[in-house]
Amino acid sequence: MKKPSSPIKIAHCGIGLGSGGGIPRMDTFHHRFLNRDVFEPVFVIPNRPDPADVPFDPSMEYIYTGADDRFSKLVEIFSGVDIVQFPGGFSPAICEAARQARVPALVETMHLCEPGQLYPDIDVTICVSETVRKYQPDQSKTAVVLNGIDLAEFPFREQPAPGNRVVVLESARREKPKHFHLDELAEELLPLDPRLELWLAGRNQTGPSTGRVKFMGLSGDMGALYAKADIMLLVSKVEPFGLVALEAMACGALPIVAGDGGMAEIVTHGVDGWIVKGDDRRDIADTVKQALAIRGTPLWEQMRRAAREKVEKRFDARHCVAGYEKIYLELLEKKGRRKDHGPFTPRPTPETALDDAVNHFNIGDWQGIEQDIKQMADSTGLFTIPLCAKVAADLGMQAFARGENELAERVFEKLFRSGLRGKNWMRQWASITPEGELKLSALAELVRLEPGNPETVMLYAEALIMAGRMDEALTALAEGALLNPIATELSETLELLKRKLAGNR
Repeated sequence: MKKPSSPIKIAHCGIGLGSGGGIPRMDTFHHRFLNRDVFEPVFVIPNRPDPADVPFDPSMEYIYTGADDRFSKLVEIFSGVDIVQFPGGFSPAICEAARQARVPALVETMHLCEPGQLYPDIDVTICVSETVRKYQPDQSKTAVVLNGIDLAEFPFREQPAPGNRVVVLESARREKPKHFHLDELAEELLPLDPRLELWLAGRNQTGPSTGRVKFMGLSGDMGALYAKADIMLLVSKVEPFGLVALEAMACGALPIVAGDGGMAEIVTHGVDGWIVKGDDRRDIADTVKQALAIRGTPLWEQMRRAAREKVEKRFDARHCVAGYEKIYLELLEKKGRRKDHGPFTPRPTPETALDDAVNHFNIGDWQGIEQDIKQMADSTGLFTIPLCAKVAADLGMQAFARGENELAERVFEKLFRSGLRGKNWMRQWASITPEGELKLSALAELVRLEPGNPETVMLYAEALIMAGRMDEALTALAEGALLNPIATELSETLELLKRKLAGNR
């Protein structure tokens, strides 16, 4: 790799330091293994520090933006970098800050089985597996770099496991979607061998333990747990990748994984583990029985060593980081390095204010939300990103449910003026917005969206009557009654209004 005249500066934006999860772990690997002759990373958390967060690597230094005015701080941080990298999904503040700071390259990483590429200026979406790649709208803007692990943290267990105990381990957050947790399979698995024990490790794995089903909670040394396990069983629902499978394989615990996600890209059935139908209890139990039948045999040892060898050859974290480095260099070869170092004046958009509002919502700060919504409403720009509009509508509905009608009204009005439409939020907006042309316009659009809906037609007709536009009210009622002849309230109101108008003439 040719050394550039000055290091390529990269801002890695994370979501937190917390134990567990591939995103903070990959930040750690970039910190450890990026070629510092070529790259100069900074690690950014667009939030305030969380006292409960425990970093994977205490030697790492992070820049925190705090919870307020994050956008301006991001623009300032990004003004000196060549590349901004962020975990994909809803991140308009990061993306817009990168644009306004004139960052040459914007890299999205996708660690979930959901669409990314929500912002038009994203140059490449790096997916952690082919499974994740399939979800991306524009395949031509994607690349796959498989996750890796630091092998030094997960040494291989050379000695056979003791014969008086057989351990099947689940290593995952309790809340992570799964076909079955290990304890939920106890009825099928425990009768297979009287020596069998089921261990569950990970965040919130803290249920009541019994003699053969043990909840271990969050462990600071997963390598030690894998070294005591014979089998790592995890049947997640559409797993994006599955770092735990790599960790288990590295230590010599053979994996049994569901075939409907990224772990099926890691495990070769019958060679270094097994793949099962994740929603089929019988298939899972039969596979565990098959594994137990060869435990302690030469085939078992052959599979254990094949698993370790695969991780060493394909999933070392250094290989993973080298894949990122290659993409960075190719991007800058195409786009060029930074020429303008600013300073740049931050210009918030509705989307960036919404990003702050969502951040404040997640920490329960309604005072912060109020300020963000006012900034969003007062900005001259309009919503241009569909996902942001949907999130804004959801936030407005939350404000409405809390009785924060003024906030809800400002959100809904901004959406409407941006040319966006939605039955649910427009119906709520019509119920709280004052009489006037804006309300009439909203109701007219709502009638167009759900023609013949008696409630909507009646609301529209009532607003027209309040505005003194009787003929238009008659037309609205007549059209509604024609579209929905069984809605007698429309025809009855139409006739009543006709008689009243006739009597006044």
